[in-house]
Order: sequence, then C-alpha cells, then structure tokens
Amino acid sequence: MRNRVPVTGMNGGAGSQWLYRFEAAPGRLISIMSYGGQGDVSVYAGFDRVPTASAHQYGSRRPGTVETIRIAPAEARAGTYYVLVVGETPFSGVNLQVRQ
Repeated sequence: MRNRVPVTGMNGGAGSQWLYRFEAAPGRLISIMSYGGQGDVSVYAGFDRVPTASAHQYGSRRPGTVETIRIAPAEARAGTYYVLVVGETPFSGVNLQVRQ
C-alpha cells in the first residue's frame, strides 16, 4: 500500500482474507481505514509481523465495512506494518486506505 492511495473494490466471502503492507515513517499519526461497499469486514494491523484475527497489535471489528485503526504518533515506528482485512460476512466493493 502507498500513503493516501486507496485499494479499491475488495470482494470476498465470509472468512476470506486480504493482506497488505506499507512502510511507515516514525512519529507520525497512522490512520488505517476501510469504507464503502456492502457486507461486514474487520481490519487488523501489526508492526513487523502479520496479524491474525486472534493475534494482532491493532484491530477494528465494528459491524459493516467502516473500520478505523489509529496509531498515535508516540507509538508509530519506522518500518513495515501489515494490514489484514477479514470478511466476517460476504462483502463487496470495500476500499482500504492508509494515511500518515
């Protein structure tokens, strides 16, 4: 993923997973957002490790497709963050974006 460039049109069934990664700069707010489309997804993130639904550093599990993870500047580290989108129910047209 690239900063402020959305991944668009994700589709999948319940239990399907989409994995992404991005390089972060230190000391700047990181916002990871999913939005749009239909269905229900959860979003998980981890620094320097691939997250899972049961083992992750950050996560958002609200009903629907709008999920937000915010990593405070004091906590944000330089390096690779991994982002996992998991279908809780079938979903379509979901977008994902990271901003830093």
